[in-house]
Amino acid sequence: MRKKKILIPVIAAAVVIVAAAVLIIRVITKPKGFTETLPTDSVLTAEQALEDLDFIYRMISENHPCFLDNSELDKEIDSVYESKRSSLAESPEITVKTLWRSASDMCHTLGDAHTIVVPITDTYAEDWSKINGGEVVSIDGVPCADLLADFRSFFSYEPQVDFYADHMFGQVILRKSFLELLGIDTSDGADYEIIIDGETVTEHYDFVEGADVKGDDSGAELCSYTVDKENSIGIFTLNECVVNDEYKTALKTFFGEVNANNIQTVAVDLRENGGGNSFVINEFLRYIDVDEYTLFGGIDERKGGKLKNRSAEREKNKKVDNAFDGELYALTSNFTFSSGMNFAVAVADNNIGKIIGEIPGNMPGHYGDKLSFQCPNSGLAVSVSYKKFHRADSTKDGQPLIPDVIVEAERAIETLYQIAAKGEE
Repeated sequence: MRKKKILIPVIAAAVVIVAAAVLIIRVITKPKGFTETLPTDSVLTAEQALEDLDFIYRMISENHPCFLDNSELDKEIDSVYESKRSSLAESPEITVKTLWRSASDMCHTLGDAHTIVVPITDTYAEDWSKINGGEVVSIDGVPCADLLADFRSFFSYEPQVDFYADHMFGQVILRKSFLELLGIDTSDGADYEIIIDGETVTEHYDFVEGADVKGDDSGAELCSYTVDKENSIGIFTLNECVVNDEYKTALKTFFGEVNANNIQTVAVDLRENGGGNSFVINEFLRYIDVDEYTLFGGIDERKGGKLKNRSAEREKNKKVDNAFDGELYALTSNFTFSSGMNFAVAVADNNIGKIIGEIPGNMPGHYGDKLSFQCPNSGLAVSVSYKKFHRADSTKDGQPLIPDVIVEAERAIETLYQIAAKGEE
């Protein structure tokens, strides 16, 4: 798994605006200014636990748009908060796990995949070789169907695209802390029952640091590309929305080869893209022959006690010379999320190209962009959305991004080739 470093300045309890990439599954280094989260079985006093729960609620109520956008979600989270607070107050001692679960139940109420509570660091099942090649059906004898049902009851996801929770479940069961949150005793590792090629095997795994995991084939570079001259297809793969020299250089080189070889079909592969900086979209579109485009159909930004409404804006494209004017596609999966999803929406809603693959993991109209804080006692981190984005095509604001060609993500490139071949006939 590709390591993601997040640099964070220290401000009181530690607050920072972070990119909208998925925090939960990343193998990350401890952010600067944040302390280690206490182990999930650490015991807090009721006073400490309540202080942390109050802190989490306060960060949400002071920053989340739902308290000002007439969505009624503020009333729902208020109700859950009061219930969880009363329950915690009745116990003299509370584990970090119990506090985390209470806070997660509270965040779940918002139906906002960007507002979430997680530990700062974690350890992982030591070997993913067989897990990657099979299907985990139980852990320590508990059926994964039961664990998934529990996970869906507290995980933060958008209910309109609830399959995102199912996708994330396959990744969080590799994490020690989440297994403990799901009730698995990981003190001596865990037994994974896996079906591989029709046969069932049981493997015992201890938990190790991310860098020590064996069989991790998910680690991919930021971006890469292929240019198939024979079939006149170029595919640019972007695994994370980061605007840096590596990305800019790769784009320039890729489209240079596209132009030099008169490539007729280009696809941007976003199937493993969990988000980040939306400016990757602007940079990519510089190489596409389009004069103007709209990224968002307006943004509502929370600033203290006010919600600032910014209307949709047409952006003039700063095109390069000889910009690509052939067929453009975006490839998506259920994991395509946040700015990765927004990338695909920009292609679709501006009629720049077509989408092949699966419905992405969050809605084009969604809460996002995050402030991150750390609880004073448990060390749990809470990320809170402070913006609400509206879809570029306002007529579809309440709808998910429906691909033009719906296929399993694994078949997206195969389908791209089939479509390109028909276009040449």
